[in-house]
Amino acid sequence: MYFGFLCLQSELAVLYQKAGLKLLGMVFLMTDAQVPEERFLVLINDMLASGEIPDLFADDEMEVIINQMRAEVRVSRLRKLSRSVQKVALTSLL
Repeated sequence: MYFGFLCLQSELAVLYQKAGLKLLGMVFLMTDAQVPEERFLVLINDMLASGEIPDLFADDEMEVIINQMRAEVRVSRLRKLSRSVQKVALTSLL
């Protein structure tokens, strides 16, 4: 079975969604023997250099991802704010 460039892009998109949206720990493991095209190396280099792979997601997919992340960020901010308020309250009591 041939694993082409589009397959790699698709697999990386799934990996990014699982790691970013579902907060699952992920490992990307690939040997040099698994690189049938030089274009694979461009994707891998982008991933390693900046974490960003250009055109990995279509615009409509990015909109969905951004909206999902907004909700998560709001919840995270509220948790951090709550902890900060608790710390201030505790230090003012002492």
